[in-house]
Amino acid sequence: MFKSTLLDKSESKKVPYEFIKNFFMICHAGYFSMYPKIGIHWCRQDFTWNKVEPSPRKIDFQWIDDILKEAISYEVSIMPILCYCALWASIGDAENYPPRKISYWENYVQKVISRYSVSPYNLKYYEVWNEPNIEV
Repeated sequence: MFKSTLLDKSESKKVPYEFIKNFFMICHAGYFSMYPKIGIHWCRQDFTWNKVEPSPRKIDFQWIDDILKEAISYEVSIMPILCYCALWASIGDAENYPPRKISYWENYVQKVISRYSVSPYNLKYYEVWNEPNIEV
């Protein structure tokens, strides 16, 4: 028999600080000043391939640079999500399809990691893809 595990409002409990202090879902540029005030020190950010490289060899890192600089200024670390396929490289007609050639993906990953794993960004952790097991 199914038993509901939902609490009614009178039974709600405070979420312990340890559950949120080191992680927040997606980064929100313009709001990083609030993160330390509420105890957030980490967040995830899509480094979407299609936005980084909208066409072959046309690279736009400025939007990532801006997000990272703002986050760093508030001592917020970002875990990039290397995700989704550039439309020009996709085997399908959407970002959630894999690339036609693995070398396209490897090139994108190499560009991102070589740029952001060194000073002034010094990123150490990366998430590869997002929900890779969902069928398209």
